[in-house]
Amino acid sequence: MKSNTARLHAVPDTGNSDTFAVPEIRQEGLSEHLARLNGTALRLHFHRSETIAAAGDTAAYVYVLSSGCIRLSHHVADGRRHIADFLFSGDIFGLGDASFFALSAEAVSPVTLAAYPRAVFDRLGEGNNHLRSDIFAHLSLAIAQAHRHLFLVSCLNARERVAAFLVRMMEKTQLVLGVRLDLPMPRQDIADHLGLSIETVCRALAALKAEAVIEVPNAHVIVMRDIGMLRAIASGPSQS
Repeated sequence: MKSNTARLHAVPDTGNSDTFAVPEIRQEGLSEHLARLNGTALRLHFHRSETIAAAGDTAAYVYVLSSGCIRLSHHVADGRRHIADFLFSGDIFGLGDASFFALSAEAVSPVTLAAYPRAVFDRLGEGNNHLRSDIFAHLSLAIAQAHRHLFLVSCLNARERVAAFLVRMMEKTQLVLGVRLDLPMPRQDIADHLGLSIETVCRALAALKAEAVIEVPNAHVIVMRDIGMLRAIASGPSQS
């Protein structure tokens, strides 16, 4: 097992970490705690396809994503991979790992994030029931999302999986009233996330387009034409 310390210090921001503001975090309770660690935060930048933390790296930091998109993936020796999730601005990761990272975190697009020393964060939690409660809530949400993804890949067909993925991306990017969804990841990433081939993903998108549920102006943009129908398809055959 190797440490990711060298990788982290290779790309720090040149700004003053003492004035670094905590990025807006989806789990609001954790923002309050991390704000107390401003002076210890590293502000880091990664280019597209760079590895932020590899599976097996020492889990020395808790990360908060400020901008960009990250994929969490598991690589098999024969070249195959499974992408467990995509992270966007406001997501936090690193809390669920023990001594080492179980998944690799890679930049899908240019990424800016904050890295808080895990040891400092752990000391902050000593005797702090409020922080422990917020961490428990964060991990419980992560488990619920993992169960949701397991249902998606085991019980839904390709069209339903792709619809569910689009709904999930709408939620992750907080696209509530808008109709344009920007997808930074390539089709192969989507396929590896959904347990499908890239050809199947393309056919499913074409089917949704033929049903007038979506439009596909280019490889990285989806325009929602019927969000209600998309949600119904994503819920499974009994709803669509």
